[in-house]
Order: sequence, then C-alpha cells, then structure tokens
Amino acid sequence: MPVIKFVAEMKGLKILLAGCAALFALAFVSSCGKEAEDLLYDDYDSVMIMVSAGRNSLSTNLRIDLEDLKGGYVPAWNEHKALVIISHLLEYSGNYGDETEVYVTRVVKGRSGHVFADTLKRYPAETLLTRQEDFEGILRYVAAAFPSKHYGMVYSSHGFGYLPKGYYNHSSEMEGSASGRAYAPSRDGGARFSAPEAFPFVPDVAPGEEPRTKSVGQEVVIREDGQMSSYEMNIEEFAAALPFHLDYLILDACLMGGVETAWAFKEKTGLFAGSQAEIVSDGLDYAKLSSRLLEGSTPDVEGACRDFYNMYKDRSGWQRTATVSLVETAALDGLAAVCRELFAKYRTEILSLSTRQVQRYYSKNHPWFFDLKDILIQAGADEAELARLQAALDGCIRYKAATPRILDEYDLAVYSGLSMYLPSVPGEYLRSFYRALGWNQASGLVE
Repeated sequence: MPVIKFVAEMKGLKILLAGCAALFALAFVSSCGKEAEDLLYDDYDSVMIMVSAGRNSLSTNLRIDLEDLKGGYVPAWNEHKALVIISHLLEYSGNYGDETEVYVTRVVKGRSGHVFADTLKRYPAETLLTRQEDFEGILRYVAAAFPSKHYGMVYSSHGFGYLPKGYYNHSSEMEGSASGRAYAPSRDGGARFSAPEAFPFVPDVAPGEEPRTKSVGQEVVIREDGQMSSYEMNIEEFAAALPFHLDYLILDACLMGGVETAWAFKEKTGLFAGSQAEIVSDGLDYAKLSSRLLEGSTPDVEGACRDFYNMYKDRSGWQRTATVSLVETAALDGLAAVCRELFAKYRTEILSLSTRQVQRYYSKNHPWFFDLKDILIQAGADEAELARLQAALDGCIRYKAATPRILDEYDLAVYSGLSMYLPSVPGEYLRSFYRALGWNQASGLVE
C-alpha cells in the first residue's frame, strides 16, 4: 500500500518499544479531574490536530508515533494553544478483531507541570475515520471545543494518492476483468461510480516481511461472516470533510505528494506537504513535530518536512527512502495554466509514452505515479517551455527533498517535487475517474 512507515530491523526491540509505550500511556490521566477543569478556552491562538487512522497494519507504529509526539512540546494550560489527537488504533497491528473506539484526546501541561492526556470524547467502534460523515462529525466537535482562527493537521495512515478507493489493491476487478462488472464506471465522465464502500482486505505486507509502508486512510473491519473488509477514502471525500480552513496539512502516508492531491486541498489549506513515493513506517520525526508546528508564533512546516528528510537521508539500504515536498496551494493555479498549454500541445506524445521512459514513484506493479516534469521532458517539450514549467513549479513548491534511491528498488534521476498520473497507462476505469478530478478539470490532462 502507498505510505510506508519504517519497521526496525530488531523486531524484538520494536515489540519492547510497544510495551513501553503502553506503560508510558498509563502515566497520562485520561480524565484529569480538578486540574483539568477550566483548561478549555473560548478561543485559541492555534490548534494542532493529529489524526491517527491506524485500524490497520500500522497501528503499533502509530502508537509509538503518538508517544514520541507527547514527549515533545506540549502546550501549558494557560497558553491558548491546543494539541488535539484523534485516534482509532488497534492494541497491536493486525489484531483486527479488537473492538476499538475512536478517541478525541487533548494533551496539555497542567498547573502542576504534569502532562495530561485528557479524553474529551469517545466514539463507538463502528465509527471510521475513513468514512466522510464520521470524520467530518468528529472534526466539527473539535472545532466547537477548540474555536480558533488557526488550525493545522497532520494525518497518519496508509495512503493511495489520487486513486479511487479500492483501486490500489483491486485494479484488475475494477477495470472489468474477472468479477469486476460491479465496478464499471458511469459514462458521464466519472462523476458517479458503482464501487462499493468496502473492499476485500489485502494485506500490504506478509508478517515479518520488509519493507513496510503507509497508505490516505485505510481501516480494516471484520464482518459478521468473519471476512475482513478494507475501508478507504477518496481525496475529495477527505477535503469535503474538513469543516474549517487549515494553515497546513501534512499527510504522513504513502504516495500523497501528487499534484492531484495538492489541488484537491487547495481551497482547504494554505500549505500542503506529502511524499511522492512510499513512506517508511516510522513516518515523520514526531519527537520534534509539535515544537515545529505549535510552539512558535507561526508553524514551521518547512522545518517539519526537513526533519522528516533528515531522518532517512543517512540510513542504508531500503531504509534510505524519503521524498517530500511543501506546496503553497494558492500558487497552483499558475502551474495549472502552464500545464494546460503544454498538455494540449504534447497530448499525442504523452499518450505514447512508455512507463519505462518516465521517472516513476511506485514499487512493484502499481504504475500510477510519475514525475510531472519528466512526463513533459520525455514528451519533447523544448528548453523554453521547460523553463516556464520550472518557474511555475518553483512558484508553488517551497521545499522539496529526496533520497537518490527509493526502497533500494529504483533511482531518482529527475525530481520535480510533484508526481502525476501518466495517461498512457492502461485502464479505462481509472481514466474515467480521473476526468472528474479537479486537477484534470484545470489542466486538461485527460480529455
């Protein structure tokens, strides 16, 4: 699945860490009593929302991430800042039979100097962070409890970029082979699809197998008949669920650093950060994250992206894997204008490109993510056109960084900071779905 969090080579150490995390959690008070009283205000200067959608194979990793986060900067009770965690986790990764609730928790340093994790609200186990109406309802509760002019969000889970939910693991069925008739797209350009809400669960990696990666949102549920179903969320559903504007949105999930995804959130956030390739299962540098995003007068999102890259750049083998870019979403209109002209001019050439010609951002047989600039390089754009394209990219990308090799599987010869769909890849279902995406409407990539 897209989004990879790093699993330590010493698996015994990882289990020990999980046990320590559980013990450490007991040091926090889930209901703070008198000391927690009057710690909620009518207005906040800034609110950082951490979403851990971990009812999947990453649950243990995400628990450790949250303990790292709590061990960093925590706002004091009188600072008018808030660190809010929305979590749906299994006790251990893969324990899909757990009936786990969704928790909304505020982490705060009380008057005595002790750090409290105060559970503000619990939602029943059938609640899913990958279901638009559930997610929106939880966020509206957070907005009501923590009114602020400045919200930021970090979202950690599995991720599949712009792909329609279910497609990453079920593309052959959805393209009409085998039993895929039920997945046939409509003839109206992809505005409506008959794909079900849930899909048969396909494990992202066999037990003990490396590497492990992240995907946006995946939660696994065992049905009454004993079968496991995977629930996912399209990027448009995610964006529509946001009831407030964000100063920043960081997606700690695989394959989310594409132009399609950045465009989907352009009206919902000022800054967008994501990874073009898979993310090792450790994810972001959570020990430094709240200090970067909440402690100062303004969030240092670029610093958080740099911390992420620095975690992996000196590792070895497949663990030396990191791609990340920070996009100023208001500047994406300029990129769309340049791309629209070039896509129209080189449409025939783009449609004839082989996947072997263009810089990829995917592992194994999942050919849906390629470098935006390299698509036009290989299509034959001249130096002047590529200079205009680069100027547009520079205008919207504040920061980008990438290791020279990904998952010890392929090299990065070109790195523009944004991935994109390559229309020459077979699949009419995907093409029909893509036609309706906001980025395609703005750029005209697929007619």
